[in-house]
Amino acid sequence: MTGKDLLAGLPHQHLQGTLEFFCDAITYDSRTATPGSVFVALKGARTDGHDYVPDAIQRGVSMVIVERNVTVPNEIAVAQVPDSRQALAHLAATFHGQPAQSLKLIGITGTNGKTSVAFLFRHLLRNAGRRCGLIGTVEYD
Repeated sequence: MTGKDLLAGLPHQHLQGTLEFFCDAITYDSRTATPGSVFVALKGARTDGHDYVPDAIQRGVSMVIVERNVTVPNEIAVAQVPDSRQALAHLAATFHGQPAQSLKLIGITGTNGKTSVAFLFRHLLRNAGRRCGLIGTVEYD
């Protein structure tokens, strides 16, 4: 997937660099950045991902996603976004083919018996050949 494909539909300002590169990973941890990846700078409670942009570039990223201006070499693509966390969610969904669009969800509510019904539904769906997960207070898979 190209940088241009990744940014499609994402509110951003393309500041510099070409978007015609092949992206093979997205990360918000500069320590896991690899050549061809995209680094998203997230501002946290204790650290600011913008401080790690130079480390990500040293590790070979092709593009950085930022909320504020950063100084980077001209060959690195830079896209500025209003909210890096929302951008990361959009980029991950785009990169992985929008998996939530094909997700079916069953919710079970009530006072008593929710866990039992959830386990029965999971058993029925799996025996019918459907991929199924379970998220609850007793178990998740």
